[in-house]
Amino acid sequence: MPHQWFANLSSKLEAYSFVRSYADYSLFTYKRGPIFLGLLVYVDDIILAGNDPLTCKKFKDYLNTCCQIKDHGPLKYFLGIEVARAPKGLFLYQCKYALEIVNECGLLSGNPIDSPMKKIISWHWLQDNFFMILPNT
Repeated sequence: MPHQWFANLSSKLEAYSFVRSYADYSLFTYKRGPIFLGLLVYVDDIILAGNDPLTCKKFKDYLNTCCQIKDHGPLKYFLGIEVARAPKGLFLYQCKYALEIVNECGLLSGNPIDSPMKKIISWHWLQDNFFMILPNT
């Protein structure tokens, strides 16, 4: 059933002129002149990103005629990644996901300790934002 749903969705997306990525089968892109839409599908969740709100709205209306969708508004959380908006862009965090894992392992009340491992490398700043690893001497 899920494969059939995805195949149906894929055909609807391709009919709307979306192109499936060769690198990631769940990623579809739409480009017409300056307008770009990106669509990511994971199981039954869909993320739509675009640079033109009117085109996004028209596409969501089209998609809703093909298969019932529910618009949850701006993205806040997806696959363990929290999304925070700022004036200059988006910030992606995995703090909540990491805390859930630590809690499931029963380590939430644990205390940090120094690593018993000997440090054998160090990071050095070079020009143009590159780093180089050098052995400690």
